[in-house]
Amino acid sequence: MSPQEKQQAQGGKPGAPTALRPTLVLLLVAGLALAALMMGKPWSQKSAEPSVVAPAAPVAPGPPPAEASVPARSEATPVPARLTSQVASATLPGAGASPAAAVAVRPEPSPASRQWIATLTQFGTSDLTPEGAAQWKEALGQLIQGGAGSVPAIREFLESNKDVRFNTAGAQMLGCASAREALISALGQIGGPEAVAVLSQTLQTAAGPRDVALLAVTLEQLEPGVHRMEALAAARQTLAMASAGGLPGVDVGPLFEMMTRLGGLEVVADLQQSVGRWGYYAATALAQLPDQAGVPYLTAMALDERQPSSVRLKAFEGLAQAAQQSPEARATLVAQLRSGGIAANWWPYLAPFLGGGQYQVADSVTTPPPPTNSDVRSIRINSTQENLYIVPGSWNQEQIAAQNAFLDQLQAAAANNQAALAAIQQARADLARRLTLAPNAPAAPQQ
Repeated sequence: MSPQEKQQAQGGKPGAPTALRPTLVLLLVAGLALAALMMGKPWSQKSAEPSVVAPAAPVAPGPPPAEASVPARSEATPVPARLTSQVASATLPGAGASPAAAVAVRPEPSPASRQWIATLTQFGTSDLTPEGAAQWKEALGQLIQGGAGSVPAIREFLESNKDVRFNTAGAQMLGCASAREALISALGQIGGPEAVAVLSQTLQTAAGPRDVALLAVTLEQLEPGVHRMEALAAARQTLAMASAGGLPGVDVGPLFEMMTRLGGLEVVADLQQSVGRWGYYAATALAQLPDQAGVPYLTAMALDERQPSSVRLKAFEGLAQAAQQSPEARATLVAQLRSGGIAANWWPYLAPFLGGGQYQVADSVTTPPPPTNSDVRSIRINSTQENLYIVPGSWNQEQIAAQNAFLDQLQAAAANNQAALAAIQQARADLARRLTLAPNAPAAPQQ
């Protein structure tokens, strides 16, 4: 039976389905259009609301071109969670959005604060006139007086990783080595959560040893103890970069100075590992750690005959410095003198410290260079870029008397050791010169 016959047997008419299809389609379209009109929208419009795109913020001009780039670590340390409340001044969370989806909105620097920054960076390395120096200091003062309102402009410049360094004459007139250092110090004077947040953020990526040290010291002044681990982590990363050759010709001394001020037992391993590369800095830092935390390690290093003689000598120098406060260091030196464990040609190197001298990092961020006189000696190791001073200790008469008593112990153990006796005599002469200048004030107790 043909298809037409089947339709006729079922009561249908040939061709009816083909004729009905356009009609049904038209009815369906008309129904959809009517429903859309009843909802008040064109039926062809998408049902979803159009997304709203916020207008782009105007791009503000950055600071004027600077003279030098600042080293930065290639991978920034993640910002600690405690900073999330300080980083942004405001957030624009979406409805029902998670905190991670919030968009940070940072305040725009004011025109006035940008102008002050421009003044601080306009002189470059050229010599300053007295008028220019006065203008520079006025701009810095205005920036500090601006308080939290000045922080966005300072942040903008620090994030540029640029700096303007001053020559020796300019640094003496302005009281700082560069514009970047002046701005970090300005944040320390401004204080508050906004300044702390910028300092901490900058520490995450800074790689210049002076930058890291100055940021760490400034944060320690604002929030004692809070940022120690951040600072020590930054110092370790920068030292690793320097060890790998990533900071050629850079003096890492400020990092060791900072680790001495902020560290304790947690930095001993770092300092031990650095002795082979920066022996003077590392041994001095071990000697000057708080609570004589580094003395046992200096002792072990000095007595280890497997160590190169240059390493052992630096360890003995560290013990001679630490002996000014540490009974353990004094006992070690007396015992080694008695047993002949200190080579004759090492004693001239120990004499300045037996006479109260101390190593000071030349590129210090906390201590100004000492005055040039016969009591100050300078040491430069070109191969490792280590630069130090040997400076006389600021002792009172009681402390000098205690050191002379220690020299008595050494002299009794020296017997006929002429090299040791000559060093002891030189140390006594150094102490005698300082005795005439020492105040007669109570001394800190010897430990």
